[in-house]
Amino acid sequence: MIIIKELFLSLVLGAAIAGLLTVLLVNNPKVWYKTAKKIKNQQKNN
Repeated sequence: MIIIKELFLSLVLGAAIAGLLTVLLVNNPKVWYKTAKKIKNQQKNN
């Protein structure tokens, strides 16, 4: 059950990040680029 819960949480988190990035991309591509870079760096560290 814990695995399902973790998957669900990461899915919700991913959807939230995707929505946030979409808003940022529409409003300011430069900010989106920086944010994407940060997320990529965090994924590499994990």
